[in-house]
Amino acid sequence: MELSGIDSATEDPNGGVIVREPGSKEPTGILFDNAYYAAMRKLPRYSDEQYEQAVRWAMTEMNKVGVTSIKDAFTARSTLAAYKRLDENGLLTMKVATSLGWGGDWIDTFEEEREDIQQREKYRGKYINTDFIKIMLDGIPPTRTAAMLEPYVANEVDGENFRGKLIHAPEQLNADVTALDAQGLTVKIHATGDRALRVALDAFEAARNANGDSGLKHEVSHAELMAPEDLLRFAKLNVVAEACPIMWYPSPMMAAMEQEIGAERASRFWPIKSLYDSGALVIYGSDWPSVVPDPNPWPGIESMISRKDPYGVFEGEQGPEEAVDLATAIRIFTRNGSVAAKSAQTTGSIEVGKQADFIILEQNLFEIPVKDISEVKVRTTLLDGVVVYQR
Repeated sequence: MELSGIDSATEDPNGGVIVREPGSKEPTGILFDNAYYAAMRKLPRYSDEQYEQAVRWAMTEMNKVGVTSIKDAFTARSTLAAYKRLDENGLLTMKVATSLGWGGDWIDTFEEEREDIQQREKYRGKYINTDFIKIMLDGIPPTRTAAMLEPYVANEVDGENFRGKLIHAPEQLNADVTALDAQGLTVKIHATGDRALRVALDAFEAARNANGDSGLKHEVSHAELMAPEDLLRFAKLNVVAEACPIMWYPSPMMAAMEQEIGAERASRFWPIKSLYDSGALVIYGSDWPSVVPDPNPWPGIESMISRKDPYGVFEGEQGPEEAVDLATAIRIFTRNGSVAAKSAQTTGSIEVGKQADFIILEQNLFEIPVKDISEVKVRTTLLDGVVVYQR
């Protein structure tokens, strides 16, 4: 904490929390959201070779479980450069849509963010699309950093009317999203609280009103908690709802949600079926490696159908009325993702004329019990007709 310049006199940054010892201002050493990102910027950078090694390891882990395309939810300059070098050397084993940071306390500075966007063409490649942006609008409910329409459960620290905070003022967000939309950039906004989600949709609506329908499918990252009237706005505004992470079942995460926002609101998390039935484009997000332990999509497919713990540890169901069938879940994990990544013309489904991105499984998903889907094994993964993983 001393090396990071954080002590009892340090104020919480906008959009971040320095956790204190009870009854004092003394930091415990735990940092949430922007407080953490600000400290990260002071750490030594890894070498180019280390970034390439990390990307290759991550791609291998994803190829093993059948992933052929990703949208990197936040791509710093160092990672962007590693993708490009690997692509040039024929070592990229998946297609990548890179989300460049905007207006956050991540790793790059404000100036570097602008430079990355202005110079994004030089990072574009055969398997790299750089026309995506990521904006953080709030934190997460378990740490009481998500922005809510109604107050959190009262506690001694925050009192009775605490609703969390937005990282960006709505007026500035509207202006930024409108400007990015005008440049042909697709914007993903992190919004876990229902107030943040509403403000994100307002920003997309402002862009539509100012620029007309650009055809860009902007995105709300997580799309987990929303007022009923906001749920219907996704289809109306042609905004993508990303169901993320794989927590659509009873878990410690859901228990923490209930503790902080109450059982009634927690029961409404991840209304996947309602969003899908409304006509919204629903996609899947892993939140790996920051939240979930591995990139395996199969437990997520199972729990999207069952709304039960795919690992068999916790009993019960989480919002069973929001379960979807297997065919719908597969479409969310494949075709819908390609539409959101602007690659549906070349991938996302097996059709004549498209690139051969597909996997071969040990079992037919439609012939096994739902409870066994999480255990299915990938035999072969192909990218553009080339085997990138063989079991």
